[in-house]
Amino acid sequence: MSLTATPNRYRTLAGTLLAAEERNIGLLSARLYSVTEVALGLNVSRATILRWIRQGSLIAARTGRLGKFRIPSAEIKRLKAEV
Repeated sequence: MSLTATPNRYRTLAGTLLAAEERNIGLLSARLYSVTEVALGLNVSRATILRWIRQGSLIAARTGRLGKFRIPSAEIKRLKAEV
């Protein structure tokens, strides 16, 4: 099974890295922000950020034992340009 076809609705870190490569995002060198930090920066709710992640319109990685989402700075810049 390939990483891009995982049945998990949330991207794993490996899947996020592959998606970032497709969008030419330097995820390994990017600073990663929490859902709360991104929500405050874009002036939207946490629920909106989580919905965008679920819909696939926002690339995010699940990190750590608890699987909290982290969003790369390049994705935030892309969103600011669209919003």
